[in-house]
Amino acid sequence: MHQPYTSSELFHFVGHAQPQDDARNCSTLIQILRAGLLSFPPHDKPGRLPRTVTVRPEASLLDEQLISPHITCFADIPADSLGSHVSRYGRFGLSFQRAELIKWGARPVAYVPTFKGDWDGLAGRPLLRDIQAVYKGFRKHFDDRVPPQPETMPRTMEEMFASKHLYREMGKIPSDEVQLMRGLKSILEMELLAYIKPFNADLPDDHRDNFYMEREWRLLGQWPFDIADIVHVHLAPAFRSAVEAEFPTLAGRIIEIPTS
Repeated sequence: MHQPYTSSELFHFVGHAQPQDDARNCSTLIQILRAGLLSFPPHDKPGRLPRTVTVRPEASLLDEQLISPHITCFADIPADSLGSHVSRYGRFGLSFQRAELIKWGARPVAYVPTFKGDWDGLAGRPLLRDIQAVYKGFRKHFDDRVPPQPETMPRTMEEMFASKHLYREMGKIPSDEVQLMRGLKSILEMELLAYIKPFNADLPDDHRDNFYMEREWRLLGQWPFDIADIVHVHLAPAFRSAVEAEFPTLAGRIIEIPTS
């Protein structure tokens, strides 16, 4: 059944910094197509990188600085409803099959709405503060009780036995307290907190900072792709010929986005 509020494609537009600068955004798009890579700042490492996050223990979950995942972002918006998104992110972007991105771990964020007057209670900012407090408490106990992980993998049977609590096969029940603590830390940071997205529910739908309207999906790490993987390329009409000249196989997959 056709669901007009979902999409089989996930979109990545490149002009969030300056959505009206078509020349700059077209240049960014061409660089991405040449590299065959959607990456995160500082955009200096090729290929599929390990899934990582940056933790700032003294920062806040509310402003998304406590856990900063190294991610590639996509929007789950039907193509004929991209107008608001394009106004914030520019007219240049790519889309990929949602089913393919899912195979590599892409999934929706968990939106947490904040609202005027939510200074106490069980929702909004109080909820985010409580999640943050529990995580920071866990980190304190973790740092006090769990030894640092060695920088290199064990090389001998003796080293493997001595460090067996450091490594756990996915899906296996942790074998001891250290392995349990390490597993909890990884799941909290990489699988839960990395996907929390606060947004101001009091903002109108078309406001630039109403992030809920992006219907964001996140993929931890970068997204290497082949030109054949691209479902559509979206661009401003004046730049079509330049893109087609360099990437002729995209000709039948280009969608022009005129000035609204």
